[in-house]
Amino acid sequence: MGLRHSIKSKKVFLLFTVIVAVTAIFFAGPVFSDDVSDLENDISKTKEQIDSKKDILADTQAKIDKISKSNLSIDQKIAAIDVEISSVDSEIQGVKNDIKKREEEISNEEKNLNKELETLKIISASIYKDSRMSWLEIILVNQSNPDFWHAVSLKRYVLSNQRKEILKISDKIDLINDSKDLLEEEKGILAKNKSKLEESRAVFVNERAQILQQLYVQAAKQQALRDEIGSLNKQLKGLTSKLQKAIAAKAAPSPAEVTETGGGNTQGGTSPQTPSQTEGEYQIFVDGEQIGDNYAGPIRLIPTDSGNNVFRVNGTLYYRGALEFRTDSNVYMINELPFETYLFGLGEVPSSWPSEALKAQAIAGRTYAAQNWSKRSDQSYNLRDDTFDQNYVGYSKEAENGGGNWVAAVNSTKNKVLKSGGQLISAYYHSTCGGHTLASEEVWVSALSYARAESDWYQSGGNWVSYDASSPWSYKKWGSANINDSQMNDLINATIYLSQNPNSQTRQNEILRSDFGGLTPQQLLDKLGDEDSVQVQVGDLTSVKSIYNNGSTQIDSTARMTDNIHITGVNGTMDLDADSFWIVFNARSPGDLTLYYSNFWTSVKESGSWNFYSRGYPHRVGMCQYGAYGRASAGQNYSQILTHYYEGTSISTFNPPSVFRVGITRVATGDTTITSDVSNFSVYSNGERVVDIDPDQTFRLVKQ
Repeated sequence: MGLRHSIKSKKVFLLFTVIVAVTAIFFAGPVFSDDVSDLENDISKTKEQIDSKKDILADTQAKIDKISKSNLSIDQKIAAIDVEISSVDSEIQGVKNDIKKREEEISNEEKNLNKELETLKIISASIYKDSRMSWLEIILVNQSNPDFWHAVSLKRYVLSNQRKEILKISDKIDLINDSKDLLEEEKGILAKNKSKLEESRAVFVNERAQILQQLYVQAAKQQALRDEIGSLNKQLKGLTSKLQKAIAAKAAPSPAEVTETGGGNTQGGTSPQTPSQTEGEYQIFVDGEQIGDNYAGPIRLIPTDSGNNVFRVNGTLYYRGALEFRTDSNVYMINELPFETYLFGLGEVPSSWPSEALKAQAIAGRTYAAQNWSKRSDQSYNLRDDTFDQNYVGYSKEAENGGGNWVAAVNSTKNKVLKSGGQLISAYYHSTCGGHTLASEEVWVSALSYARAESDWYQSGGNWVSYDASSPWSYKKWGSANINDSQMNDLINATIYLSQNPNSQTRQNEILRSDFGGLTPQQLLDKLGDEDSVQVQVGDLTSVKSIYNNGSTQIDSTARMTDNIHITGVNGTMDLDADSFWIVFNARSPGDLTLYYSNFWTSVKESGSWNFYSRGYPHRVGMCQYGAYGRASAGQNYSQILTHYYEGTSISTFNPPSVFRVGITRVATGDTTITSDVSNFSVYSNGERVVDIDPDQTFRLVKQ
């Protein structure tokens, strides 16, 4: 990083300026007004330097935000922020040393200036004393001096000059003090910069410590602590979501594939209302010509034929209903439309799937939206358009190949929702369960009566097959790197090393891959000791097998989680806790390898490599979408599918308010071009009609 060198060079320049100025006072004779002007210019430059430090502070925050929002895994985020912190810490320390040195030099020069000032004051006082004598006293004292009148003039001249010098030196001291104050301000900016970095680092380290420590403790106590996993996951919910999304980004489904909902806990309420106050300012263009001046937001686009019209936004996005643009929300554009029309735009599963699977998805999606109606009312809309809520792609879903099948599924289940005990349920769903779903308390907080761990296995030809077997995530190797024997030994040794003291922050850091700041394989082996290593305990590896929760390496209807890893070598065997190994694998495995979930399988070594396959994606709670596909293909109807995944629920009705509002994250703030494919539409500025747009005209909105 160039931060330290940049700041240090600026410090040296200002220090040189101060030293030159002080030297001029003592050795260069009289101090003239140009010197003061130069020092004032230097201080002005220093203020500019401080402004640049503030820019650096903002850049640092931007780097932190970029790392935080990236698709990296949590350990990769920590490694990235550690690299940044290490570099900036080094730079900050160097700058602080320079500042301290300059403060000492300024202090010394200030003392010298004060001494000189005292000397000048003494001289001035003497001259001043003489100057207070009366003319008669002066004549009597100097009556024998032939240069009497010359001496009188000289003393008065010296007195005048000394007074000027005192004022100049005093001004110098003030300017040096100003410079010192600027240094203190600069130091404060650096301290804020460092504080932000340390806060960010602390957040990541704390999150990592939680996931390593808490998951390991859960694993160490095994089944006894599984009953407490809900409380642990309350703390880890945000972290787990980030980790899963980061890993899923390596092989994320395309928009045409299956997506999964996030989930919320509120229900009821009405649509958010448009506030009376103005929200932002906008320029409006029609066919390239600006209409009027700036217009106050919110800006609303309302079609004449709302039932048939489709807006085309920026050429690639299509939406029914009305559009609204505002600045008081965390999204720029809001799509307002009838509730059932919103469901037409859900892009959660392919429209080519069996109709009963589509109906099950329609009811689950409707239930989720109904139960979470007020989830985002503080942002002036109901739900987002991404998988933080539900994947809403607008009219593009209707227009895709087979889109009519999805519309038919929504229409045939109109107003149908799932309830338990007369209340709307949190209809969680996910892409792939890997043969078995999980109970809600195994992943999140509360034990929900309708979100139980359900088997998705069935027997075919004497083998157990999962209903979601057609999913690319049912049995998937995440990443392309290979694991050789020495790397496998290292992963096992790291698991043993962590298990010896799972609460140690040091060990939690050391099990990271060396390029992430952890130990090299040899360093880890040295710390572990040969006698505890897998090489000594079991010898050369011959097999590494997953032991499921059924106590077997074989799949049956109850297999939902990997409990242990059974290691066999030429000299013996050992067992490792699966959750602990899962943590170490994700922190230390080579390349881009990841175990997405703690239900995984280790294959027999093939072509010199050990291969690990995850089962399920992502959270495995509620309805398994690919499982629903498999069940519908096997002849089950939507009611059978839903009652299997949502235990004890019944299908009921929901009569929604007329308007539903979707926060569109796919439209960026700024410059937006819109056309209407069917009808005219009117543009409103904060409730007042501005202009009408024909289908053959192009509307453009530019945020100011």
